[in-house]
Amino acid sequence: MKIFSIHISSIVLFFLYLTSCHNSTDRTVIYSRDYGFGEAHDCTPAALKMVEAAKEIPNSKIVIERGTYHFYPDKAYEKFSHITNHDDGLRSTPFPLIDFSGIEIEADSANFIFHGIILPVIIENSKNVKLSGFSIDWEIPLHSEVRVISVDELNHTFDIEISSDTPYELRNKELFFLKEGYEHNLERSICWDPSTMAVAYNTWAVTPLTMQEPATVRFAEAIKYQPDNGLGSWHVGAWYGSRELQNSLKAEELKPGLIRLSGHRKALPKVGNIIVAKGQNGYNRLAPAIHIRNAKDVELKNLTVHHAGGMGLIAERSENITLHHFNVSLREGSGRMLTTTADATHFNNCRGLIRISNCLFENMLDDGTNIHGVYGIVDEIIDKHTIGLKLGHFQQLGFDFARTGDNIGFIEEGDSFFPYFEAEVVSVQKLNKSQFIIEFNEKLDSRLEVGHLMDNLDWYPKVELVNNIVRNNRARGFLLNTHKGGICEGNYFSTMDEAISLHSNFGGYWYEAGIAGELRIRNNVFADCVYGGRERAVINFGSDHSEDEYVFKKISIEENEFRTFDPMILNPEKVDTLIVRNNTISRSESYPLLFGENPVIRINDVNYALISGNSVENYDQYNLIVADSLSIPNLHQQNNNWNND
Repeated sequence: MKIFSIHISSIVLFFLYLTSCHNSTDRTVIYSRDYGFGEAHDCTPAALKMVEAAKEIPNSKIVIERGTYHFYPDKAYEKFSHITNHDDGLRSTPFPLIDFSGIEIEADSANFIFHGIILPVIIENSKNVKLSGFSIDWEIPLHSEVRVISVDELNHTFDIEISSDTPYELRNKELFFLKEGYEHNLERSICWDPSTMAVAYNTWAVTPLTMQEPATVRFAEAIKYQPDNGLGSWHVGAWYGSRELQNSLKAEELKPGLIRLSGHRKALPKVGNIIVAKGQNGYNRLAPAIHIRNAKDVELKNLTVHHAGGMGLIAERSENITLHHFNVSLREGSGRMLTTTADATHFNNCRGLIRISNCLFENMLDDGTNIHGVYGIVDEIIDKHTIGLKLGHFQQLGFDFARTGDNIGFIEEGDSFFPYFEAEVVSVQKLNKSQFIIEFNEKLDSRLEVGHLMDNLDWYPKVELVNNIVRNNRARGFLLNTHKGGICEGNYFSTMDEAISLHSNFGGYWYEAGIAGELRIRNNVFADCVYGGRERAVINFGSDHSEDEYVFKKISIEENEFRTFDPMILNPEKVDTLIVRNNTISRSESYPLLFGENPVIRINDVNYALISGNSVENYDQYNLIVADSLSIPNLHQQNNNWNND
């Protein structure tokens, strides 16, 4: 009888779902109108009910009608999340796409408006996930923008105007911006130019605003223990986040909405500039738009992120991700300078194919995309097959570095990016968010020492970056550190720093791993990049002074158009094969020169370089190619049109 009642309950539940769902030819469709989705002030409970219904019907589809829908964290699904390159903590979401094997959400140009600290979409431990047709924005953004209205050079102060839709508070002469359940100060700031809607020219001379000066510290030796873990004073779990520092930028209210700032130690901003700030490091990446973790075959199509308190999309340990018309862009009429407060997209230890096509990434506070692995640090050699591993950056705590069967390479920092020893993982024991015990099949190499780096060689993707636009953002366009290589074709770049970064790093601050491998860069337009004030090439190479003979295998740069104001477009180093062919290079004169002493191309440690069929205009006063003694015998030039008339 008990078994019969359970069967009856299951049948009733099944028919209840059928009454609220409509059949299509290939999957069951759940319609938002049947859940009162558009009627509620807070659509979070209705969204959770739709997700719950979809969970009961494999390979189902949620269809959301056109409209504007608001979401609040109060009644959202909640879980503690370690999100790489973000700040850890409890995350609330109306769309927890967790443990799904096939789910599609299709919206008809719906606008999703979020409130407070909330994560719009979590995709975790799932496969075959498709999202399309909606935009993501916040009612009150999690950053702040203020206008510079006057500058006093004599007293080295400047006045800012704060609009009435930006609540603020003065506290002990420090300015705080008040959000929905959140606040931040003027740290991590940068200047925007409203005339160009881009980062202000040479902003590094002005920002970030100098917020801190030494504090008075006494009797510190009485503290016998300090957390190590390679995390330093930025360890979020520590009692102090800015030890030995105090606020130095003083705020004085002249009248409501008019604030005078003093104590800034860099150059003063220009009148009319917009200062964009997101607050203290370690507490300002709390609400990315979409988080993907341990997922496979994810497609995001016709989606727009207008704002997020973090990245537009952050993906970790996932396989095969496709972005098509996935835009991180300003909402028309919003009056904002900024979209996301970090990268538009970011991929950490992913594999398979990452394809990004026909996307617009603009006005972010960081990169268009960053694709890389993660270095773990050997913290202890336990026995001949077992090591203790620790994570190196506070925003990588809890990261899923390795699993059974993964192939790990061991690297000596400062020596080589290529492993001197590889071993297969037998087991992983997670002690806590930063410490792991990993056992290997093979006996550990005798050269292994504490402090050496570990690289998960199995988790790198092939990349296809096609027909995208990256513009008006702080930092860079594409950072491509994957030995699987790929293509970068048909894109448009106009970025504050370099457009493409092929910069392999050892440990350092972020502990980002990987090298570029074979990469084809062709048919792209590079327009006025590197105007922020850092000395970089438009396509910027780097290899952290490794002892490797060559780091990059083959880089082809062909049929691109470079239109930029500073001379240097390429600085290849430690490249086995470099092809620079059929590119057009011209000086735009959009900005004054920053580093006019540089050549157009600077070559170091290149085994074979073919510079062929390129044309250069308006560079008559600059060196075209400068090569070091190692590269000169390997440099082959033919059919170039160095027309400087």
